[in-house]
Amino acid sequence: MQEEPLHIHTIQSFLVLETQKFYQKIIRENGISHFYSFTIDNENKIPFLEDGCSNIVFEYSSSNMNSYFLGNTDSRNTLELKKNCEYFGVRFQPGANPFFFDQDVKDLMDQKIDLKDFCIMKNLPEKMSAQNTFTNRMCTFMDEYRKWLNSTSTGQKQLFFQMINLIVKRDGLIRISELIEKTGYSSRYINVLFDRYLGCSAKQFCKNVKMHTLINDLNRTKFNSLLDFSIKYNFYDQSHFIHSFKEFTGFSPKEYIEKINEKSYTSHVFTEE
Repeated sequence: MQEEPLHIHTIQSFLVLETQKFYQKIIRENGISHFYSFTIDNENKIPFLEDGCSNIVFEYSSSNMNSYFLGNTDSRNTLELKKNCEYFGVRFQPGANPFFFDQDVKDLMDQKIDLKDFCIMKNLPEKMSAQNTFTNRMCTFMDEYRKWLNSTSTGQKQLFFQMINLIVKRDGLIRISELIEKTGYSSRYINVLFDRYLGCSAKQFCKNVKMHTLINDLNRTKFNSLLDFSIKYNFYDQSHFIHSFKEFTGFSPKEYIEKINEKSYTSHVFTEE
């Protein structure tokens, strides 16, 4: 079965709310979800939510450029941003990062690693440092990326991506019993694959997708009531929804809604065509 494009709602909302000039270009191919860029005026630590995706980030200041790899995070974390810098990032699809196909995902979990430490990418930082526009940075990255793209795919990984696709298409609202029924494999084997390629259980990834979809819904639609969201996203009740939301984001739904209303979330995102 051919791998289908997918795009999980992993824009990381706090990057939009706490930065300026946020651009994104959705790619959905060769393991990449999207490219993004933003600027920051003041040094800040921004909430970075668990989403199963790794990133490569380029940090441009007036004097130099730093570049680093951000591994998957298995819990709510923070991203430290420097004053008066411009950032360009590459978000990979869940469980995908062909640059590091020979690395154990758990060894990279929650890691921030200078790209210079990876000899396979020795030409990329220098080439990226010479680029000063979103489009040029994106094209330069893709040129280098294709040189190193690992085109082989094992049967196990094909099965893993089929399950990832199904979970994302269903907005995370799927039970493990349904994955078992559709694949014919046991819950133990399914979780072995998720642990190997993503570093978390299938159930945890379903929760991550559901929460990011819910957050995206809050960002872009008119809010009616907490009860509506608790029903739509299959929470036991409103209290369960509030507790889960705060556990995932660090904010209550009310606090988060006040934040996006204050910042006018949708006006902060510019999409590259």
